[in-house]
Amino acid sequence: MKRFFNIFFNKKKYSTYIAGIKIQRSSRRNSTVSLKIKDGKLIILCPSFLDDKYLTEIIKKKKSWIEKKLKNRKKNIEFSEKKKFPILGKSHEVRFLKSNKNEVKIIGDLIKISYQKNNTMKSIFINWLKNESTKYLKARVSILSKKKKIDPQSIFVKTYRARWGSCSHKSEIFLNWKLFLLPKGIIDYVIAHELAHVLVPNHSKKFWSTVEQIDPNYREKKDWLRVHGYAYIQFN
Repeated sequence: MKRFFNIFFNKKKYSTYIAGIKIQRSSRRNSTVSLKIKDGKLIILCPSFLDDKYLTEIIKKKKSWIEKKLKNRKKNIEFSEKKKFPILGKSHEVRFLKSNKNEVKIIGDLIKISYQKNNTMKSIFINWLKNESTKYLKARVSILSKKKKIDPQSIFVKTYRARWGSCSHKSEIFLNWKLFLLPKGIIDYVIAHELAHVLVPNHSKKFWSTVEQIDPNYREKKDWLRVHGYAYIQFN
């Protein structure tokens, strides 16, 4: 069984659990069984007519794949001195420095955070991350949109806990500042996804074809984000 199968849902769907695993069922007859990791957890997507016994057997057969994928997912990102912290996918060691001003500098593989008052290091760092992320993301959107001649109305960088980006019916693109923690290629995939929505508002074949035109390697990046993204998006 391949990791992912094409699956199509109508609005009639519901969820149950087997051995703690979420089973999301659809009443659409031609839907197939799909296993995926979302937010660090396994979800099985399947037709409503499949019984629990059949699904239990699938779980047993795919046990090694499931364990491997769950094992390979990254732990939640932590922020503390001498811990590794990712910026654009690269690990940097965090260092705190008492100073007469608040400042963040990247020197080689070090993140040096200068602070005036105790217990303000994280807020200083997050403010810096948000500012740097906004500059980086807007620049990338500009580059990719001009390259593909797609014209979003505006770009906003915000804080989200459950999504990386979205595109409104007005062609406004919203991006999560935590994208700044991810590898550059993954960031470009998310941007490509939202730029494609400027042209195609749904997730039809035409939409994914548009994504592929912007980012030919989007499939592997999409899979990476499904497995590893939860660890990054939960940083707060």
